[in-house]
Amino acid sequence: MEKEHSPKESEDISVIKDKMIRVLKHMDEWGSKITEENMSQKSEHPVLGYLTAIEWYRLVILHFQYHRKNKTKINKILTS
Repeated sequence: MEKEHSPKESEDISVIKDKMIRVLKHMDEWGSKITEENMSQKSEHPVLGYLTAIEWYRLVILHFQYHRKNKTKINKILTS
């Protein structure tokens, strides 16, 4: 998976959509790998401190939901 998370301004919308689909597929794959066995392992978030795998997973979902909500608001403004 690419290290750069933000699309380049010059990228075509279809390229951005393809990347988003890949991210969602990766999320499905990683979601199924989270088990009770690896719940004691934590990784540091720069603001929130140490998080377990399920906490990271939920954070990513919330992050996507936040952006989708903003996109919906922007689309409504642009089409009204």
